[in-house]
Amino acid sequence: MRQPRSQPNFSPSEASDTQSSGRLPRPPIWVLVLAVSSSNMGISLLSPAIPLVRERFSATGDQVQLALTGFMVALGLCQLVAGTLSDRFGRRPIMIIGAFIFTLGGLGAFLATSIDMLNMMRILQGAGAAACVVMGRVVINDSFTGAEAGRQLSTITMVQAIVPVLGFAFGGIIAQAIGWRGCIGIMVISAALTLGAVFMLQGETKQNREPKIKLGKVIKAYAGLLQNPTFLASGIASGMAVSMFFVLSGVMPYQYARYGVGTFEFGVFFSLCSVGYMAGNIVNRRMAPHFELEQLAFVGAVISGSGIGFAFFAHLFGFDTAILVTAGMVIMGFGHGLTVANSVVTSVRAAGADSGSAMGLVGASQMLIGGLLGSLVVALGGDVSFTIAMGAVLIIGMVAIIASYQAIRLVRAE
Repeated sequence: MRQPRSQPNFSPSEASDTQSSGRLPRPPIWVLVLAVSSSNMGISLLSPAIPLVRERFSATGDQVQLALTGFMVALGLCQLVAGTLSDRFGRRPIMIIGAFIFTLGGLGAFLATSIDMLNMMRILQGAGAAACVVMGRVVINDSFTGAEAGRQLSTITMVQAIVPVLGFAFGGIIAQAIGWRGCIGIMVISAALTLGAVFMLQGETKQNREPKIKLGKVIKAYAGLLQNPTFLASGIASGMAVSMFFVLSGVMPYQYARYGVGTFEFGVFFSLCSVGYMAGNIVNRRMAPHFELEQLAFVGAVISGSGIGFAFFAHLFGFDTAILVTAGMVIMGFGHGLTVANSVVTSVRAAGADSGSAMGLVGASQMLIGGLLGSLVVALGGDVSFTIAMGAVLIIGMVAIIASYQAIRLVRAE
């Protein structure tokens, strides 16, 4: 097993000494947590305030929905651009620019005087958040190796899992107290804190930069990643795990309503998925030094699939309840704590020198595939048929199991 590099914390005054000695600067982990959490902050805080936005601008449902979907699409697509640019210009400048754009877009959204202006600023926010997210993750890959990289990414994802729980829980309270602009204002404060922290504390972790960006080379890099079986296997496992959560977040409100569960109880029940996810990440931190990351990802995928399978068959045989289904989702969340971080690390590790592009592609695929599958399942009737919804999630979970098992075979064959 490769041991993590021994590295000191980095400060701007130590930049030249750190780089001249050949050591990679290790940023404070809380800076990376703040950066990576920007995506969840941008989605979860505004969601409860959407009815207030619609009322304020007398907008249609489709127009208001763009405030969320525009952010998510920009978040997914711009991760591809940010990852590639960071291979050329370095992680730190891209992270600073991303945090600045996220802050600027937030200010524009806060001052929006029309729904169209709000949606445009939300897209700008998503673009900036994309750079923060992908840079936060790729810096982990730069600064740590092997099991330690998996442990540190688990730390980030564990803390990150708390953000949507708090965002959905308190977003409505904030909106009622100070309006939807208050939710946007909190995003602006968070983005500004990220910008200041990165500027003051984040060092450059990309030692060997590309001399110039060539479109042909960029296309070749992504084409190479799409032809890299190890990258694909681990990337698909990660993407399918995230997609399971996206699908459930779109269909479970309808099912809980059929159980007679109110909105407050729904928030409590669904937030338990994140509690399971945090528990899985805690276990992963302890187990990562002793097992192959691919093995842990596979075990996690099996656990997640088992949780959804339990909920699915409980429904088929007519003894499902809100508590039993929630228990199955908690098991799924626990499995995700083992699968997501380890699959991301193994997929990026398989990319070699194209690690920035790889991290961007993995992050983009998680958002885009998850969003598309979530919309597809609802379009197929998942909102009215729990059998269709859970059956689809179970199939997605089986794909994750197959992909993670294939990753083990490929790595061992190398």
